[in-house]
Amino acid sequence: MEAIGRLTADWKDCLRFKVDDRDQFNPGFKFSEWEMKGVPVRVEIGPKDIDKGTVAAARRDIPG
Repeated sequence: MEAIGRLTADWKDCLRFKVDDRDQFNPGFKFSEWEMKGVPVRVEIGPKDIDKGTVAAARRDIPG
């Protein structure tokens, strides 16, 4: 959560975002839920991403 806080600190003034930190649901469920809500961009951060200094991003607002 510390790494997520550092990443999103600069986003607060220019983007609306939600950190889904619910542990009771698996990632697939959460991805599907946010897609059904119409959220256009997903940014994923996991332990391996933190070690590599990367994130994964997926756009849902364009087909294919």
